[in-house]
Amino acid sequence: MKRLIVFGLALFFIIGGFVSVLHKQTSEIHQADAKKDQLEKRLKTVQAQQVDLNKQIKLLHDSDYLGKIARRDYYMSKDGEIIFASPDEDKH
Repeated sequence: MKRLIVFGLALFFIIGGFVSVLHKQTSEIHQADAKKDQLEKRLKTVQAQQVDLNKQIKLLHDSDYLGKIARRDYYMSKDGEIIFASPDEDKH
């Protein structure tokens, strides 16, 4: 009878240890999954930003686009071109 009780207690502690380890690993997996989801969302936003920046880089290599920006923002003109500033534009 004593051997059966000792064996039962040993089995109980062993099973308890396994359950404890299983619970700990399960919670770590859930935390890792949550972090993975968060990082995947961040990756998507960064990739979208990268696409936008690559488009801007391509535009900045275009001399016509640079000329348009220079005329719009710095009031530069082409040869023979005259710039008129309207009152509405001065409010910006």
